[in-house]
Amino acid sequence: MSRHDKTYDRIIALAYFHRYGLSLFLLLMVLIAGKINGEIGAKIFAFAWTGGFISYDVWTLVGYRRRWRHIFCSFQNAHRERMTPYNTAWGRIKKSEIYGTVCGSVILGLLFLFCLIAFL
Repeated sequence: MSRHDKTYDRIIALAYFHRYGLSLFLLLMVLIAGKINGEIGAKIFAFAWTGGFISYDVWTLVGYRRRWRHIFCSFQNAHRERMTPYNTAWGRIKKSEIYGTVCGSVILGLLFLFCLIAFL
């Protein structure tokens, strides 16, 4: 396959979005919540963080189970490896890494949800 194939570029773009998109989304929500003072800003912040973490978890877990290539490439990027969308060796990624990432992110999402319920 050609390295400059459109499918190749889409997979790489999705991998980068999976890897860094949540951080950018959360930063954007912090900036928006900072502009809105008071309780409404705090609620936007808390709902965004909760929704962001839980949606990332669902995306990662479904992508791993369905063997989506951009998820594999995202974890390759996490290991500082060259992304290979047309050569996905799923055995190289530890299940504990996938499930650990998802569990940690679920815990953070639920923590923000409980804080939202308790303090707002």
